[in-house]
Amino acid sequence: MAEMVIYQDTKNHIIWASRAATDSVNLTAEELKGRICYKVWHKRAEPCVDCPVLKAIETGQVQHTEMASPDGKIWSVRGVPLKDKNGVITGAVETVLQVTEKKRIEQAL
Repeated sequence: MAEMVIYQDTKNHIIWASRAATDSVNLTAEELKGRICYKVWHKRAEPCVDCPVLKAIETGQVQHTEMASPDGKIWSVRGVPLKDKNGVITGAVETVLQVTEKKRIEQAL
């Protein structure tokens, strides 16, 4: 599966990460557990502007955006809120897929 999947709590702490996500930063799922998403992948001290995961947690709705990384790659990022049996948001699942080539083809057409 090429798509990265990261399960986070409401403060962006990683609870679980897929193989694609762990491979992207050369860490194991156990090494990622408890770390903060934006510090691991973006080397930032603060959350990304318009973070779809935080927006999903705040709104309770699925959020989607595209982000460019410093190396010029374009990423499709989706945040899906997770709720407990009482409807309380407990975190979110983030899915990330590189769409650089797709975007280049779209622009060329």
